[in-house]
Amino acid sequence: MAHTYDDPVKALSREKLRDWIRQRLAMKRPRDLRVLCFPGAEQEGQEALEVKEVYDPLGIPRKNIVGLEQDRQKAERLRTANLGIEVVNASDIDYFSQCGRKFDIISLDYTGQRGRETIDAIALIASRQRFTSWSILCTNHYAKQEPKTRQQFLESLALLNTPLDARTIAEISSTDNPRFAYIMHRMETLKDSHVPLAEARDLFTHEVIRVLSYGEEASDKVAGERNDFLFWYPGAQEQRKTLREICKSDVIAVDLEHAWHLDHFRRYVAPYFGRSPEEPQSHLLMDVLRMAFIHSYMAQSIARYGYQSNSGAKMEMDIFEVKTLDRLFDRIRHMLHCVETPEGKIHTIDTKTDPRKLQNGINAMADEIRKWSHVYWLGTLPKREYLGSSYHPQRGHSESTHDA
Repeated sequence: MAHTYDDPVKALSREKLRDWIRQRLAMKRPRDLRVLCFPGAEQEGQEALEVKEVYDPLGIPRKNIVGLEQDRQKAERLRTANLGIEVVNASDIDYFSQCGRKFDIISLDYTGQRGRETIDAIALIASRQRFTSWSILCTNHYAKQEPKTRQQFLESLALLNTPLDARTIAEISSTDNPRFAYIMHRMETLKDSHVPLAEARDLFTHEVIRVLSYGEEASDKVAGERNDFLFWYPGAQEQRKTLREICKSDVIAVDLEHAWHLDHFRRYVAPYFGRSPEEPQSHLLMDVLRMAFIHSYMAQSIARYGYQSNSGAKMEMDIFEVKTLDRLFDRIRHMLHCVETPEGKIHTIDTKTDPRKLQNGINAMADEIRKWSHVYWLGTLPKREYLGSSYHPQRGHSESTHDA
């Protein structure tokens, strides 16, 4: 069999994506769905197989589909095929940096390995708010033969995402500042720990979930851009200057800086609700408000698959159902204001607001978060389902050489 994308087990992976979209986005009309994907054009006559096998059967109009292709010749092949989709000759990073559209489905069917490029793309999707309030994300990667630098990168992410046991979670939750305690625990974990490569690959799913949850903060944490949400409290700008002299732009340092600002923000906001800043409820209050303000994307459900393509490549595909708190936050948004002062922007709560109504709105958002928090916080990811193999080694080539 020729090594092409016209591959039985690859087709089965597309079928899984198609079924997931049909089930999870059933409440949306196909004609309203907007899609971004890597359609592929490896050989003439095999252009945009994902469009033909996933989106056409779902009834999604081709005019609603943006096809990204970084290679100029392949992009031209897609245009020449006259498929009716919008072909864009650009990388995912360039496109997400510049486009102003929102999508219901984003399918990143990478042929390469997991790495910083994927995280940067996800960070741009989250920070630029490229998803609608209820969407699907699919990623697909080659899961073998990473060079040493990629292995080290995957391990560093894995150490940030290794699931916590129930005892550790309880200890962190019982502290005066759970966010600080969590970050300090991770910093200790990073010192002398090692994660096997296979486990590091698997924990990459957690990193995608984590970056999505940053919402508009994602480019701050991942790409070093700044989001001003956390700094809207008295004295924030002075705190910010001091911390930026101490903290560098690595992930842990930026997390620590954000935790510091959240602590000051909590002390400013909690009294509006008649609460002490040290109460556990005040920490929950800040976490929920933060997630709502930054338009955090929540991975509500996940499916994970693996297969071996007809070229012998071991591929691993993750599908995420992604939602926001926007619907619930809209109910209380009018109660919250941001005003300009000599100290900068300050969050305030409308003086006419009944604190109980605001608290009820926040409780509703907290209840929604609890439905999916186990996906990230407790680390209970679904087992990866193996779909099979289309690989038939040529004479003189063993299959193990493709599985190194």
